[in-house]
Amino acid sequence: DNDGWLNENDEVTATTTVHQPRQAQVVSPILSFNPTFNPHDDRESGQSKMVATHEDRLEENRKAAQKRRRKKKAEHERLKQSVAFYTQSNDKLKKQNEELQMMILQARSKVAETPMH
Repeated sequence: DNDGWLNENDEVTATTTVHQPRQAQVVSPILSFNPTFNPHDDRESGQSKMVATHEDRLEENRKAAQKRRRKKKAEHERLKQSVAFYTQSNDKLKKQNEELQMMILQARSKVAETPMH
């Protein structure tokens, strides 16, 4: 009738020592670690349930990794588009700057050629 959970009939004792603070000590089968224990498993051994759980975790991990890869690829594409956009904008601005610099030089030379009265 032991399902691995504390029941009202389980013994719980408290111990005190001179050098340590008061500690509660639970005397129950739940203290022994059993990695294959599954309270929801009806069979004697929870091994097959653990395998299914492990496989489920692997599948979830695969799905999560695939989702991360898709997001990373989409982010990479977005960044590539941004780089292309800003590179094109930068090229246009450089050309416009060169044209304006030329206009300034032309204006200065005209001012220098104009006789002063």
